[in-house]
Amino acid sequence: MRIPAICLLAITTACSEPRAGPPPVVMRDSAGIRIVENASLELADSIAWVLDTANVVSIGELDGPDMYVFGQVAGVTRQNNGRIVVADRQAHQVRFFGPDGRFSHAVGRAGGGPGEYINVHYLLRHNADSLIVIDYEGGRINILDPEGKWVRSFRLEVKDGEQRPRNSSPTEWAVFDDGSLLISDHVGTCRSSRDDGAVCADSARFSRVTMTGQPITRYGILLYMRYQFLTSPKGLRINAAGWHPQASWSVQGARFYHADATSLAFNTFGSTGNLERITRTAYQRPPVRANVLAPSRPVADLTPQERDRQTDVDAGLANARRPDQAPAFAGLMVDRTGNVWLQEHPAGMSQPAVPRWFVFDTIGTLRASIRVPINLTRRPLYRWQGEIGDDYVLGVANDEGIEVVRLYPLIKRLNKMNE
Repeated sequence: MRIPAICLLAITTACSEPRAGPPPVVMRDSAGIRIVENASLELADSIAWVLDTANVVSIGELDGPDMYVFGQVAGVTRQNNGRIVVADRQAHQVRFFGPDGRFSHAVGRAGGGPGEYINVHYLLRHNADSLIVIDYEGGRINILDPEGKWVRSFRLEVKDGEQRPRNSSPTEWAVFDDGSLLISDHVGTCRSSRDDGAVCADSARFSRVTMTGQPITRYGILLYMRYQFLTSPKGLRINAAGWHPQASWSVQGARFYHADATSLAFNTFGSTGNLERITRTAYQRPPVRANVLAPSRPVADLTPQERDRQTDVDAGLANARRPDQAPAFAGLMVDRTGNVWLQEHPAGMSQPAVPRWFVFDTIGTLRASIRVPINLTRRPLYRWQGEIGDDYVLGVANDEGIEVVRLYPLIKRLNKMNE
């Protein structure tokens, strides 16, 4: 008789075959929106995907050739031929590496001319492996061919007739499969709300537009960010946004995904801007971990000026009204096959560990979990700097103070106990 793999590890508990979690309850409301209710995270505790750590591709060194030393990674992507592309903000460059991590070539330099960058905001993959580099200064969109050759630059002017606040301009976030752009216009709800300790929920108008600024789809005004404003003893203004539930968004194909971390849920919008599906999972937000406010860098690594500033910031944060519950998640991404990934928030974990990502399939069913030891998104606005393919995960790790780009093969096993 075959002994189930789970039995080999069972000592004091009853042995049983691995089982899937309870199925979701699916229904339609009167407006025709599909509601998917996942009963719990039980499935994520029994079925897991894993990363192949034996075959990881790692790019980045502390003391090595310049092309392998990153100042600040603004974005990474993998082209169809397996080549890895990295945008470095401090170097004002886009660097190309082979599938094995060996350097190929680099393009870009500091400046405001063709093929030059002032402040690389992030890197996006465009049609047929061409690239988009967003330069935050002036909101320039730079189009590069698959080899990195500069094609053109422009500043997006949205022709939708909307009256925008002074000094406001659209922010480009992502590229749909047809080459159109996801943009947001900051509504600025919190501009006049800056009382110490106040938490304000700001909004943005999300839209899909062509490269020439012609509107295609409007998704409406949605949560953009929650702010908590504080003042340190030395008068430094602090925004303690990281403690509070934030919004996160992504695109895939022709769909737009938006979520608010007050609950383990996300909304899926169709190509016409209609809300197609609301996906929810029963989840009780855990208490905020006591030491969640610890500085990310050891005090010994700080300069005297940085140490003084950190002490001032910590004193200001000590007066903050920290929420009782951690956000429901720390980021949302959609992989190239349409699975939605929500990241476990570190503030709610009982002790420091590698956070899990919960994976929902294309109809909203919770299918698996996976622990990912690299950063795929940047808080607090959850701008993504990595990507997830059908068989790989690509992101950035901080390895003893240096940024390292890592690509892990993704293994979609059925049950973490069955190996």
